[in-house]
Amino acid sequence: MAGGCNAHGISGSGGIGKLLVESLLEANPSDYVKSLSPDRFSASTWNWDTARREAAHVYETYYGV
Repeated sequence: MAGGCNAHGISGSGGIGKLLVESLLEANPSDYVKSLSPDRFSASTWNWDTARREAAHVYETYYGV
C-alpha cells in the first residue's frame, strides 16, 4: 500500500511506485525500503485488514472540523 501522499502524490508517484515494486518483488530490498515497513508503527503484527481500516479512518477524518 502506498498512501499518505497528499499534494505530493503526482510529483512523487514515480519514485513511490519504484519503492513499492522493490518492496514487493525484491528478495532483499534496500535498507531505505525496509525502513518504510508498516511494522515500524506497532509492536503487534501488521495485517491488511488493520491497514485498510486505519487508512479509511485517516481519509474520512483528515479534513473534518
